[in-house]
Amino acid sequence: LCLGDQENRFIPHHVPNLPGPAVAASVGLDFTLILLADGRVFGCGSNQNGEIGLGRKIHQSLFAAEITIGNTSEAIVDLSTGWAFSLFQGAAGNVFGTGSNLFSQMCKTTEGDPIFEVELIEGVSDVQQIFAGSESSYFLHDDGSVKACGRNDQGQLGDGSFAQRNKPVNVKIPKGERIKLIGSGPSAVSVFFAGEETGLVFASGINDRFQLGLNVNNVAAASSPSEVDFGEDAGMFNITKVSASGTNTAAIACMLDAP
Repeated sequence: LCLGDQENRFIPHHVPNLPGPAVAASVGLDFTLILLADGRVFGCGSNQNGEIGLGRKIHQSLFAAEITIGNTSEAIVDLSTGWAFSLFQGAAGNVFGTGSNLFSQMCKTTEGDPIFEVELIEGVSDVQQIFAGSESSYFLHDDGSVKACGRNDQGQLGDGSFAQRNKPVNVKIPKGERIKLIGSGPSAVSVFFAGEETGLVFASGINDRFQLGLNVNNVAAASSPSEVDFGEDAGMFNITKVSASGTNTAAIACMLDAP
């Protein structure tokens, strides 16, 4: 909670000592990231797996500590947390990461060893959105294509397989759809892709609780993105945000103007 102690809180509290206004925050299993308006990033909580990028010698931080973003002066414009790792999007379209790499969610092989300091993720550039799933990473490029890496035992990378990927692979978006946004979450084993032109939404990953919204009861997991079934409401709204957990999914939709 970045409050300087380990006491539970039952109502919201102001995070102290931030040197500027915050514009975004993201939480993982037991850590928090905060993005300031000037592009600096602060983190608190567990660093057992390097999830807040403070190096091997620091196991946790009770206060919000500034995070060094690799060997770059690139300002950070967005961030996303997985179960025990973090992704950072730079203003120039580069992506940086730190934390658990047990399933190669940093798009590289470290034989399961965590990454304790923020470093550049190779193989992705010109990125306009990042999203971390539980142990998978997703990158939306300026051209509307999507790449992913990491854990894939439930098909959550959407590349048509169930194989773990230690390098970015192309997500197989149906119908050549240009994607405008990605949705997942730090406990999610699923991912959602919203199309820019048609407004269609596609999903892949685990479906044991019907969290993909496919309107089928015999698909436990989908390795290729499949169209979400909105029933009679299809075509009546525009999806602007999707957030997923391990068992359910929520979305924000803006109703389209009536003819």
